[in-house]
Amino acid sequence: MQQSATIGALIAALAKAQAETKNPALDKVHPHFKGFRYASLGSHIDAIREPFSRNGLVISQGIDSHEMSVSVTTMIAHTSGEWMSSTVSMVLAERATAQNLGATVTYLRRYALASMCLLTGDDDTDAEEDRVSKQPTPARRDTRDVFDPTPATAPAQQTYSKPAPASKAKAVQGKWPTQGTDIVKPVRVVERENDQFAVLCSHATAGQAWVCVDRNHIAQVHEGDNMELQWDTNRAGVLVALKVAEPMRFRDANGNPEIPFEA
Repeated sequence: MQQSATIGALIAALAKAQAETKNPALDKVHPHFKGFRYASLGSHIDAIREPFSRNGLVISQGIDSHEMSVSVTTMIAHTSGEWMSSTVSMVLAERATAQNLGATVTYLRRYALASMCLLTGDDDTDAEEDRVSKQPTPARRDTRDVFDPTPATAPAQQTYSKPAPASKAKAVQGKWPTQGTDIVKPVRVVERENDQFAVLCSHATAGQAWVCVDRNHIAQVHEGDNMELQWDTNRAGVLVALKVAEPMRFRDANGNPEIPFEA
């Protein structure tokens, strides 16, 4: 956060404006994600336009790009000349199109406005996340009972290899590394806005974390199915998917049956 040398008049006006401001209307609903509702960028702007204008406040948002990332700087200024600003950034997907850039900018503008103006623009998902995190982990089954019909006393007819996935950064128990490549399981997928998705991923040792996935990669993401995820952390501290692929599958010498890789 940056600011002018003094912000006394700005803070006084902001306090009055916030007392008059209500959260934006949740005007968007995605039918494929359990009716998840959120407020669009336009709804955020409508919520603050009049209260801020009445109190001598103006908001501007500038865009800047840095190689494979884009930044949005949001400034709140007062008629006295005092101001404060904050910048948020996000890594762009490989081979990003103009539509991808526009979607990312809209996403950043919306969340920056909500943060700077103390607004809430989506449904509360804490209860759902808590429910998912408390679900018991199913016990690992003996795959021979499912895939190998021969008696237990018979010699093994099939052999399988399951190499450990390569990782750029080793996950610590209970904590995701800032970047890496590993096998994870999507638990929940939520479309945020304009080609951006939030995916709650479960890691075998590091627990659960939300990862931002763009539409170029979301086709490979299926709730409950394992996937190989390459991720990094952007300047805002958000885990962002760089590459998503289905993990390697394993078959016998005859190419059958298929054994899923379990995270």
